Amino acid sequence: MARYEYTPAVASLDGYTLGGRGSAWLGDKIRIGLTAQKETTDTADQTLLGADALLRFGAGTFVRGEIAQTDGPAFGQANSVDGGLSFADIAATGVVGRNARAWKVEAGVDLAELQDRAGDRGRASAYFERFDAGFAASSQLTQSDTTRWGAALALPIGSVTQASAKYEELKSAAAGTRRVASFDLSQKFARGFDAKLGVRHDDQVQGLLFNSTESGARTDAAIQLGYDPTGKNWSVYAFGQATLQSDAARSDNSRIGAGAKVEVSDRSSLSAEVSGGEGGFGADIQLNRRYGQGSEAYVGYALLADRTGTGLEPVNLFTRSNRGTLTVGARHKFSSALSIYGENRIGHGGTAPSTMRSFGAKFDPTEKLSISASYENGRIDDATTGLFRRTAGTLGFGYTTKDVQFGSNVEARFERGVGRDQTVWLFRNTASVQVNPDWRALGRLNVAIAEDEGSSLRAADYIEGVVGFAYRPVLNDRLNVLARVNHFQDLGPVGQITSGGETSSPKQRSTIGVIDINYDLSKSLTIGGKYGYRQGKVSLDRTSDQFVSSNTHLAILRLDWRPVKQWDAVIEGRYLTNDLAGDARWGGIAALYRHLGNYAKIGVGYSVSDFSDDLTDQSYSSKGFFVNLLGKF
Repeated sequence: MARYEYTPAVASLDGYTLGGRGSAWLGDKIRIGLTAQKETTDTADQTLLGADALLRFGAGTFVRGEIAQTDGPAFGQANSVDGGLSFADIAATGVVGRNARAWKVEAGVDLAELQDRAGDRGRASAYFERFDAGFAASSQLTQSDTTRWGAALALPIGSVTQASAKYEELKSAAAGTRRVASFDLSQKFARGFDAKLGVRHDDQVQGLLFNSTESGARTDAAIQLGYDPTGKNWSVYAFGQATLQSDAARSDNSRIGAGAKVEVSDRSSLSAEVSGGEGGFGADIQLNRRYGQGSEAYVGYALLADRTGTGLEPVNLFTRSNRGTLTVGARHKFSSALSIYGENRIGHGGTAPSTMRSFGAKFDPTEKLSISASYENGRIDDATTGLFRRTAGTLGFGYTTKDVQFGSNVEARFERGVGRDQTVWLFRNTASVQVNPDWRALGRLNVAIAEDEGSSLRAADYIEGVVGFAYRPVLNDRLNVLARVNHFQDLGPVGQITSGGETSSPKQRSTIGVIDINYDLSKSLTIGGKYGYRQGKVSLDRTSDQFVSSNTHLAILRLDWRPVKQWDAVIEGRYLTNDLAGDARWGGIAALYRHLGNYAKIGVGYSVSDFSDDLTDQSYSSKGFFVNLLGKF
């Protein structure tokens, strides 16, 4: 989640955001907390107040409650499923002068903790939450009255039987009700045999939780038979699942498959699974590493295994959750040179429900050289964009010595669906070279290119190249010279809005050169100068290759004075000219700084010039008081 500042196309914006959070423990079992936030930006003015309490008897036994209230509309929300190339806007839900409340209570019980015993003796949990229409908090915009509640129970029956049940319900006054219920039963038999049975019923509502395709009820049942012979390092299993009942708008989810697992060592195991059904062919491969205390890490890759609707939980580690967003995975190091990682992200209940699978590896053949690669594919079902498939891959390279550091990474992303045929390429490169004790060179090249076969208006590109030099002579530490050349090229996506309010921004290209020189006249007095030049071009419109040029010159003289220890005074004189506008601007700043230890200082000052010393900033809004915090290394 990112929060952006912007400049309105018409009129001005004046306001502030102030907030805070505090909590305290009252003894060892009770914690209370308070949260407050004040937003003052004209039409988005809002006040948010919240309180919460926790009563904790153990890690798994607790009662927690929270209540919050908002007054005012606050800001809306813009969601993107493709990294900012396109957005879906959600309007603010709050109303001026109307209070909207939200509250939640949840509880959990671990029977072993209550009995002060070890082992698994059963767990239970439940929650209930309600949001009034118009409640608006960070990433929580409530269009209509909404309630959500659920309960879960896991209970061992003797030493060989385990039963679990779960129910969840989400009700929206505008969209309807979504219900999910499941029951799982596992049983161990003699001679290494075991069986698992699961039943799951869900009733989906189109438009709820941003679901764009599923609507109606479906009931699935699954059974798994396994064989794990005593004294052997391998096991096998077979499973089948069938849709017992489904409405006309729901697709069936029948599937059959088999898998095996082998213990490679006393801590590592390798498992594989293949399956087929109405969701397509599926294949899973996993490498698990146990670290003791019942925990393990795993790496894996799943191929088109669309099995998140199964009622047997878990069939494998990739289907452990059917709501929320879950990321499971680990990194396993086979040797000092080779490590691989796997990750599975299952997202339901957000703005873009998805099932994403990924696999990657890192290879360090020497202490200086590092190579990495990853691959990912999956489906995203979003109410605003529809269903589409994403495939992505990355390749990285790194080289590090005492004097040279270099890194490069390339990523390709392919998205295909109804009305979407998009390819995105990303390149990231950085370099640093210590030429000698006096000289250091730095470089950076970032490239992002987005192409869409369906519409040229969805194309976008971004190129940023930087080359810099630092001269700090060891034998004359009074002198410091910094020089930098920056090339910038940008064609913004149509989904983004410029500071001038444009939704289809033109192409722009800029080359900026800056040199900054400082010299210590004494221990308390430093004089400095800076010169910058920008050669900028802007196209006539988004699709035009005709550019209008504008060159800008910037000159600065600076004086730093430390009259007493821990205090600095700064005075700058500035001069800016622009060829196309044919004008010249004078300005300057004055500031007073206080050192905070050896690594930071804070200052307050005033700028009499409306332009910035950053030539990429063309807003001409720098006049007035400012507060500046600097970190020093």
